[in-house]
Amino acid sequence: MGLFGPPDITSMASRKNVKGLIKALAHKEYHIRKGALEALVSIGNEAVFPLIDALKSSLPMVRKQAAWALGEIHNKAALDWLTAALQDKDKEVREFAREAVNKLKLKKKPETEKFPRCSRCGMILEKERMKGSQLLILDYERFRTSGETGLSGFAYKCRNCGSLCCFMHVDKPCVKCGRRTWAELF
Repeated sequence: MGLFGPPDITSMASRKNVKGLIKALAHKEYHIRKGALEALVSIGNEAVFPLIDALKSSLPMVRKQAAWALGEIHNKAALDWLTAALQDKDKEVREFAREAVNKLKLKKKPETEKFPRCSRCGMILEKERMKGSQLLILDYERFRTSGETGLSGFAYKCRNCGSLCCFMHVDKPCVKCGRRTWAELF
């Protein structure tokens, strides 16, 4: 967490600072909590046991988010703890725990999401919802010729190797090839 201002989720995600990301789940700002959740899910199995500990938090918001993240990570080690969370005093925590238990009881892990991730921090690169619930991901040229406005600046693609990065890392060289040849994607 930063000394002044909001916590630096990107930095914590790139360093796999699970403890700091779990603290960020209690932050007052939604986008900070959402970024921390996405980072914890992208970290995966390393975050499972700290998330299990977060199920014991005194804050219902943290317990609810921990249950959701454990369901997304899909590690069966959390099943007993999520089953215990079905008895939580908070209704939303119980609902999120039920959904997570159902995901974990599936025979196989659900297909991984179709959304691209930042090659540096693992953040999901998604575009604003445009047509109902469908998220459209457009390549750079198609986006530029479509006439859409107000959605640029979210993600960038390396012209050299095709790697993707979020807007927070466009000032840094590409993780894969080391060049700074970013083209705005969406």
